[in-house]
Amino acid sequence: ARAFHARVSAVHCFRSANYLVSAWPEYPDFGSVYALDEVRAASEQVFQKEMTDFDWRGVPHDVAFHEGDPAELILELSSAADLVVMGTHGRTGFASVLLGNVAYSVLKRCEKPVLALRHPERAFSS
Repeated sequence: ARAFHARVSAVHCFRSANYLVSAWPEYPDFGSVYALDEVRAASEQVFQKEMTDFDWRGVPHDVAFHEGDPAELILELSSAADLVVMGTHGRTGFASVLLGNVAYSVLKRCEKPVLALRHPERAFSS
């Protein structure tokens, strides 16, 4: 980014739907056991701290915390970008079908170039 005089936008998307499931299927009206506002606030606090502590090395940047579907948000924000860079858990096969895959959805549908990076400690399965 510094070499190309580019600006970086770091985005975290909090997906509240992950926390809105009933803890007991036999009591679907009971609702979530999570205090959603507290979980959202804690997630945003961790994100903001990580972004503050990160060494940007003089690269102009902005950070944003959003709530919603991550793939849809990234696709929406990509219209203002030249390149989308995102991390991926690297799930493959049946796990990615069951769990969904934000990176795959973005790679498949984004009109801009996408660079997906797997965490270096994630083992490749054979």
